Amino acid sequence: MGTTSDDVLTGIGRDRNGNMTGTFGSTTAATDEDDHDPTTIRVFDMALYKQLVTSAPYQYGDVHEFKVCVVNQGNAVMQNVQITDYLPTGYTFAAAGNAGWTVSGSNLVRTIAGPVGLCDTVCVSLFLNFNQTTGGRNHWINYSEITNMEDNTGTPRDDVDSTPGSDGPDEREVYPGGPSDDNTTSTDEGGEEDDHDPAGPKVFDLALFMVNDTDILEDYGDNVRQTITVTNQGNIPSDGFNVTVYVPAGYTFSTTNNPGWVNNGNGTVTYVSTALINKDRRYNIH
Repeated sequence: MGTTSDDVLTGIGRDRNGNMTGTFGSTTAATDEDDHDPTTIRVFDMALYKQLVTSAPYQYGDVHEFKVCVVNQGNAVMQNVQITDYLPTGYTFAAAGNAGWTVSGSNLVRTIAGPVGLCDTVCVSLFLNFNQTTGGRNHWINYSEITNMEDNTGTPRDDVDSTPGSDGPDEREVYPGGPSDDNTTSTDEGGEEDDHDPAGPKVFDLALFMVNDTDILEDYGDNVRQTITVTNQGNIPSDGFNVTVYVPAGYTFSTTNNPGWVNNGNGTVTYVSTALINKDRRYNIH
């Protein structure tokens, strides 16, 4: 389609006996028979996938590199493919190494000038500062999406199986390592679209604080109750933990009043828990 032989009615071909047919004055090749002609439609279809390049172990304050890739799945050459990165709570923009990325409100934007040919994949890097938060499932899940694209004439185009810039709830239900992660073959427009993808680390982070529940003692020998709260500040569940308390000289450990605690005989006591603490949840010990 669109070649010099398209829609030509004077081409030279051969019949079933191998004899030349058509207009012999034509310069069209003998293989271009005038009883055979193509037509098609233009398909605009860009997909995106995203991966965390930096490998574990992770520490707060590190710079994480992400790879964001766009894939031309249609039959038209594309250009000026705009990517929007939805920056989560647990990351901040790292100025170094991010040439081409610009800050737009709470998001980051980069345009791949192209051209992006048929079946081509073009990848760009994004560097983000990995920061501590109070914890949450989505605090370190970094989503990116195609938000605009043009054909090779500079005309903005809609995608055949997704809505650029939608960032919908079903798209946000896709998690790194899940069944729809890195899925560039989805045709679920309005769902977990293939132009939107997450990446991020697994973060295991437990924190602890202790509160004295007894304000005033009337006599030496009275019991003092203290509550220890263990908080999951990461984004994966904790399946058990140990807490050790260093008992100061002014206290003695009461075995009777402390079920679940073990006296180690060296001035410390330990509580062993098999409790499941989900993301952004707390567990109290008395």
